[in-house]
Amino acid sequence: MAMHVNKNIQEQEKKMKKKLKKQIEKQQQQQDEIEQGMLEEDEEALEKDAEEECCSTENCVENSKECVRTKC
Repeated sequence: MAMHVNKNIQEQEKKMKKKLKKQIEKQQQQQDEIEQGMLEEDEEALEKDAEEECCSTENCVENSKECVRTKC
């Protein structure tokens, strides 16, 4: 009977480990998605800053978001 109890405990431990592993993987995936979203937001903000900086100078092509790059 003791062997049967031990086997049940081992099976429960396996199930718990499997469940924990899935939870960890899910949390890691969520964290990766959050970090990717933050990176994309940072990238967009940098592009916007560069665009605003360009168009605040005289190098901006009139009525467009393009900037004429000139050598300093």
